[in-house]
Amino acid sequence: MNKKRLSINLVSNIISYMVSTILSFLITPFLVNHLGRELYGFYGIANSFVSYITIVATALNSMAAKYITVEYVRGNEIQAQKYYSSIFFSNVILCLVLTPILVVIILNLNFLLNISDIYVEQVQCLFCLIFAAMLLRFVTSIYGTVMYTTNRMDYRAYIDLVKAALRLILYFLLFTVFQPSVVYLGIVLFLLEFFNSVIQILISKKLMPTLKIKKKFNDFKLVLRTLKVGVWNSINQLGDLLLSSSDLIMANVLLGELASGNISIIKTLPTLISGVITAINGVFMPRATNQYAQGNKDKLIEEIQYSQKMMGTLITPLVISLIVFSEDFLNLWIGGKDINLLSNLMIIDISRMLIVAIVWPVSNLNIILDKVKTPSLFVLTSGFLNIFSMWALIEFTQIGIYAIVVTTFVITVLFYGLFIPIYSSKNLGVSIRTFIKPEIHMIFVSVIIFIVIKMIHDRFEITSWLLFILVGGICGCVAILIGTILFWNKKNFSFFKDRIE
Repeated sequence: MNKKRLSINLVSNIISYMVSTILSFLITPFLVNHLGRELYGFYGIANSFVSYITIVATALNSMAAKYITVEYVRGNEIQAQKYYSSIFFSNVILCLVLTPILVVIILNLNFLLNISDIYVEQVQCLFCLIFAAMLLRFVTSIYGTVMYTTNRMDYRAYIDLVKAALRLILYFLLFTVFQPSVVYLGIVLFLLEFFNSVIQILISKKLMPTLKIKKKFNDFKLVLRTLKVGVWNSINQLGDLLLSSSDLIMANVLLGELASGNISIIKTLPTLISGVITAINGVFMPRATNQYAQGNKDKLIEEIQYSQKMMGTLITPLVISLIVFSEDFLNLWIGGKDINLLSNLMIIDISRMLIVAIVWPVSNLNIILDKVKTPSLFVLTSGFLNIFSMWALIEFTQIGIYAIVVTTFVITVLFYGLFIPIYSSKNLGVSIRTFIKPEIHMIFVSVIIFIVIKMIHDRFEITSWLLFILVGGICGCVAILIGTILFWNKKNFSFFKDRIE
């Protein structure tokens, strides 16, 4: 495997996500100003619906890249072809089954959600377009596995860069030329998904021209095998959504449109950080899968530990910096009288990403090992407990909207911080300390970074974007420097250097 491939994939994905993040910061206040918090909140709710519906497709698609990669690495090209074709045709059938169900949901949205009468038609059109984009993604998702199999995740980064630019241009044109409408968010999403699908098909033909969808390769037995493991991934995703993405819907149902609008705003940063984690993890997952395919246990563990350190080095300084600058950021970004409330909610919600980041490579290890049943049941239980806790706290206490983020924080820390590392260690037959130690290390590093950059931050009164960028840039550089020094000793630096040269 080309030693430079890791550095190319990593750098391209980080740059891509940085650009996407900056553009999202520019777009969100633009949309909130044109639509209002209440109406903008329905965009997040629509995407939450998509996340829940996607659970059905996860059973088929979550293991596709792994099985295709394993067969390809082992030289079983015909078997890889069978997985490729079988899952494609299964996705087509799935979309045909889902379509009438989605129509019923759209027609009854005003009964499922709190929607003002004047917004009902707009929200229905929004959901229709977002659901259409989702179905298109299901049908063409198999083409994206080729980038995973060939370890060319840099292509994914290039696609995302172009999509980010197109999103900015389309939003600007639609909202400046026409009367503002939440429907435009659905139009843009669908157009970007269409673009993504076309490019993925073209790239798949370039990287693996011999891998083609053919009816003769359709094997229902392989679909059943994929579903046997994948169904647990679906259960895992359902639990994860109940744990981390149920807040928007619960806020709307229990507290109303304004509360869900506020949650939608404060979730912008955690969602973006989650995307960074996914982008970085997407670089390392093919490497870990490759080691598993070769039967190299020690190298597999080494890859996971390396991924944890890299996650800690990149994500910890970012999260701590955002915590310190949260109120300044919201004042400049959104403004308004609820800044203190939004800042407190954001700090609580964003803090859990520290644990999620450092444990995410370990969590994905269970997918590689096909050990997903027990974690799936645990995360599903955690998800239901999260929803029940939200309801109970809102019903029987006076903490109101804080219940939405506090329960998610506590249960996320328990599941990802304790259960996943312990379970994964037992699966591999290694000491519990193997994956717990990086968490303890991360907490120590977080405290040091927080103290240092808080001291720098408090010396300034940030009243403009220029000052925010200057002070934030200084603090960010200091945070990264501290994180790099504390996460990597001399031995780790040598290991890191070997990987990127």
